[in-house]
Amino acid sequence: MPLVWRIVPLHHADTPFDGEGARLHGGRWNSVGMPAVYCASSIALGVLEILVHLDTGRPTPEFAAIPLELDPRHIEPMPLLSALPRDWAHASAPESTRRLGDAWLSRNDRLAFTLPSVLVPRENNYLINPLHRDLSMQIQRTVEPHELVRLDRRLLPLPTGKATYSMPRPRKSAD
Repeated sequence: MPLVWRIVPLHHADTPFDGEGARLHGGRWNSVGMPAVYCASSIALGVLEILVHLDTGRPTPEFAAIPLELDPRHIEPMPLLSALPRDWAHASAPESTRRLGDAWLSRNDRLAFTLPSVLVPRENNYLINPLHRDLSMQIQRTVEPHELVRLDRRLLPLPTGKATYSMPRPRKSAD
C-alpha cells in the first residue's frame, strides 16, 4: 500500500486530516470553503512544499510528519500532464486547478487524487478528501506514529530576502 505523508505544524498534529486549513485558505487544488488535505509521496517532498509557503518573518515552527497508508483502490490515478490545465504549474495557484480539484472533491468517489508537484513534477502529491467515508478506516490502518520534523536553518532564506550560496570548504587533512 502506498504510504503518503502529511506535514503539519506540531500544534496541529492531533487534527491532521480535518481539511480545515485548506477549507479556510484554499490551495492549488481547492477553493476556499472546500475542505481538502494535501499529502506528499515522501517526507522530503512534503518539507519542500512547506518551505515555499513559510512566512520568513515569523518563527519557524516544528512540524509533524504523519504517515497515511492508502489502499490503491481508493486512489484516483494522476492525469497525464497534457490533460491538466495549461497553467497548472504557475507559481500562484490558478483558478483552473482549483476548479479541477473542487470537481474531484465534490464527486467524493475516491479518497485520494494523485497530482504532480509543481516544485518537482516527477514527484507526486496527493489531494485527500477529508469527507470521504473511507478516510477514518485508512487512518486506523496506519499504525506508525508521527515523526518530528525540524527545519534546518540553512533551508530558510536570509532575513534580507537575498539568497546566497556557498560551497562547503574542503577539510584540511590531519597528516
